[in-house]
Amino acid sequence: MYKTKRINKIMSNGFKLIAIRPLVGCAEKFSKVLRLGHIYKFYDYTFIRDNENDIHSSVINVVPNNIEGEDLYNIDGTSINISALVGKNGVGKSSLIELLFIATYLIGVKTNKLDNLDDCISKRQALKLQYDDWKQEITEKGLELDVKKEQKQLNEIERFTRLIADIEDFEKNFKIELFYSIDDSIFCLVIDNNRLDNIPIVSKDISQDRYYKILHLFANIEGKEDVLKLNDFFYNIALNYSAYGLNSETIGVWIEELFHKNDGYQTPMVINPMRTSGGFDINIETHLCQTRILLNLLDQSMKVKRLLKAKEVKAIIFTCDENKVKDVDRSYDNKLVSLYNADLKEKVFNKIYKSITGEKFSNEKIIHIDLLKLYIFKKVLKITRTYDDYRDYEISPKEAYSTQESRRFIKLLWKLKDDSSHITTKLRQAINIVRYDILREDKTKGIKWENNNLKLTLNELTKRLNSNEDRERMMPVAFYNPNIIFEDSDFKFLSSGEQQLINALQTVYYHLINLNSVTEKDIADRTSIQDKTVTYKNVNIVFDEVELYFHPEFQQNFVSELISGLKQLDIPRISNLNILFSTHSPFVLSDILVTQCLFLEIGNDGKADSKSYKYLGDLKTFGANIHDMLRHAFFMSSGHIGEFAREKIDKIVNLLYEAMSGNEEKKKSAKEAKNAIENTIELIGDEMVRGKLLKMLYHITAKNHKEALRKYYANKLRELDD
Repeated sequence: MYKTKRINKIMSNGFKLIAIRPLVGCAEKFSKVLRLGHIYKFYDYTFIRDNENDIHSSVINVVPNNIEGEDLYNIDGTSINISALVGKNGVGKSSLIELLFIATYLIGVKTNKLDNLDDCISKRQALKLQYDDWKQEITEKGLELDVKKEQKQLNEIERFTRLIADIEDFEKNFKIELFYSIDDSIFCLVIDNNRLDNIPIVSKDISQDRYYKILHLFANIEGKEDVLKLNDFFYNIALNYSAYGLNSETIGVWIEELFHKNDGYQTPMVINPMRTSGGFDINIETHLCQTRILLNLLDQSMKVKRLLKAKEVKAIIFTCDENKVKDVDRSYDNKLVSLYNADLKEKVFNKIYKSITGEKFSNEKIIHIDLLKLYIFKKVLKITRTYDDYRDYEISPKEAYSTQESRRFIKLLWKLKDDSSHITTKLRQAINIVRYDILREDKTKGIKWENNNLKLTLNELTKRLNSNEDRERMMPVAFYNPNIIFEDSDFKFLSSGEQQLINALQTVYYHLINLNSVTEKDIADRTSIQDKTVTYKNVNIVFDEVELYFHPEFQQNFVSELISGLKQLDIPRISNLNILFSTHSPFVLSDILVTQCLFLEIGNDGKADSKSYKYLGDLKTFGANIHDMLRHAFFMSSGHIGEFAREKIDKIVNLLYEAMSGNEEKKKSAKEAKNAIENTIELIGDEMVRGKLLKMLYHITAKNHKEALRKYYANKLRELDD
């Protein structure tokens, strides 16, 4: 049964990720600089322990303290709460967020949304047997060893070996508590394989009160009410564009399971951009962003068709890029393609087309049909060489015409037809361009190809898409570059910062639209979903160092643009949003209430402590002066100028003060270096500092006080003339 405690009645305030607490026994490689037992609070709540003198004792009650401004960010139909995580580099911000990521991964494992320990062991064993059989066949038949194929098989075996090690490590050494609230309930999710709380049940009438529930991830007993149910949890959308963040080579291969989103939004997290071995391919990310933006614009959930406040979309121009067809593979596949004569290529294309669509191809008048056929043909060949699941179907030049190859090719077509993952997305996009003739001319409407460009309004493009098909597979972006046209500019002419801002926001909107539509999708055929479909009403959005790549103006506008974009969305199934910013930007912080900020600082023992907003004194972050926040909220005790400049100025100040204090040696040094010192002082931007230092310099180097004043005011007159 739920453990409950009475809490003062307040209005329902949606969903919040309240706090994260690393527990005693949590391995240091997970907690890092975080203090075990310490409750890192994103909102102003009081946590009552059963022993207030013991930092590790159980939390028996959680009480909200400050609810002023809690409806500040709300929009019609959706409650929005925003918090911030602030501190210098190395104080544990990323460590805290990684605890959330690991927790979410474990939840996916324990609820059978991701491969659990037994699944990983079975799959590794099957792969190992398959590899051993393959090596034995090569030896017995004296076949040539395919080194690349061998390495891919070994890598996949190694991946499951690492996953097994990760899961075993997490189950033994990962111990945290997640505190979150949903409407009238506050939850504490305990992730600790060795702990079951024995908090007495308090028998109270809770029908009119908020209450506190303790849930367990590892108490997986059928029918127990204190076992986590995903409907009591929340979905996470995380963005981290750091070049050094979330590297599977350092934090573990488990993180890669959270990058792939082909499970119908069942595992409660997606992280963008997708990374492989720690890095992300900017070209792949660009293609994905183009597709997401088009999907968002064409979706009925986006009520106003604009990407930013001042960027309303008027039309889209599709440009045919023949180089993209060549770039499918410039070497191996081009050699293979050359072995197929025109007749054989046509037969192969027809088989691919019929297998995917169930229809016979008949329209040779489609624009760019030869390029489309070649692209589709080469894309299939590349899939067999790129993805491990397709390695057994790889087509080699030597086997191009063999009977065995024909049988293998038929099996490949069956597999492609049943594959609805990201692997076949571009292939299906190209096939649907052919099937529905999406980019056709219509001269009655003035729509025609000119200089490899076709311009379509959003309404016209929407009419051309088949509403029964998956939206993403209908986007005509295979080897066509879409360029979004605004009233006064084009997307391709936006700065890289503007494009990054749009891509970050549109990625969030894309996932929200998809989460809202989960109940409408036919996802029963997705084999990765093992249990009843979960629909999430509460979503946590994490922006990790959102200010990367942004000019201060874009940092200043980010929260406003985000809220404005959310207002455009019709997502009635998403009831509540919580948004967490991990940031170094005072501009972002000035849009967030001080009671909803977690300030981190390293203590004397090298562990991270959280500072209460009260330590800021009278400073309130919301609408605050950024210079005040730089000093107080970001712990910048050495001022707000560059360190190199500060060191130069300090050196001059120390020299001049000592000279004025009667140090003859320093006075002599100042006189000898007068011109160099004066030139440096003249470079200082702060007028008060510059003037004070010049007065000191002239006082030291002049023969008398009058001469010093004359020099000083002569310098001021020169400044006025300039």
